[in-house]
Amino acid sequence: MKAELKIGIVGIVSILLLIWGISFLKGNDILVKSNNYYSIYKNIDGLEPSAPVRINGLTVGNVTDIYFHPNNSGDIIVKITLNEDFKLPRNSISKIYNADIMGTKAVKIIYGNSNLFCSAGDTLISEIENGLKDEVNKQVLPLKNKAEELISSIDSVMTVITTVLDNDARESLSSSLRSLNRTFSTMELAMIKLDSVIYKNDLRVTTIIKNVESITTNLHNNNEMISVILKNFESITDSLAKSNIKSTMNNLDKSLATFDNVFDKIENGEGTMGMLLNDKAMYNNLNSASRQLDLLIEDIKKNPKRYLTFSLIGGRKTSFEFKKDTTN
Repeated sequence: MKAELKIGIVGIVSILLLIWGISFLKGNDILVKSNNYYSIYKNIDGLEPSAPVRINGLTVGNVTDIYFHPNNSGDIIVKITLNEDFKLPRNSISKIYNADIMGTKAVKIIYGNSNLFCSAGDTLISEIENGLKDEVNKQVLPLKNKAEELISSIDSVMTVITTVLDNDARESLSSSLRSLNRTFSTMELAMIKLDSVIYKNDLRVTTIIKNVESITTNLHNNNEMISVILKNFESITDSLAKSNIKSTMNNLDKSLATFDNVFDKIENGEGTMGMLLNDKAMYNNLNSASRQLDLLIEDIKKNPKRYLTFSLIGGRKTSFEFKKDTTN
């Protein structure tokens, strides 16, 4: 009887250990107090029971059950079990995400900021984080669409070109493209030559740049003086604008007209200056008088005694008769 009792006790303990082990492997620890919460998803993206539930990277529970909603809507209810010590704010979020690079799914709880806390059995807000495949598809899909649109546009353009352009037009287009290619080649050679010239005259170019910098520096340093000069110039232009330039120009025109009249009279032989310049006889008489005056001065220099006489006692003065010039 005692042996049978021992066997019965061992069997019961073994069954209990088996139940506990199975429950533990499923993520349920019957020895720890816990609370159950629920989340409703349209798609759980491969989430499995016993998947870990983490808060800020720390495992605080696991997924204990997954089943369809009893209202036959196709929604899926995920039951998660958390340690009783964790209190969740009402606006906390239960999000399915990729736990590793292989795409293993897990649940993370994003703490809310509500002052009210969930009770055991409440339903949490549910979200699904995009996986690597979803992110790649999200980035690649717009590029794919644009590529398809571009290919379609190119195909349409080529169809139009093939339909509209005849053989001569195509040949002309090909010739234009070849000419454009030669032009680019010529420009490339020109740029190479220009680089060579700049390299050979690098010192001169550097000197020119330094001179330009020096000029700009001087202009900057003498900015105040230049401003004063410009103000003075502006003052002069204002003074000229305010002065009676028109009256001055009219007086100048009148003076020039008077000079023109005087010169016309001189040219016509009117007046003393006109007669002097235009009367040949008067000119000859003045010329003859000038020569006689020269002869007189020369004779005075040679024979001063003829014109200056000194008598101590009853001296007689002598006189000099100037002979008239008959050469003219």
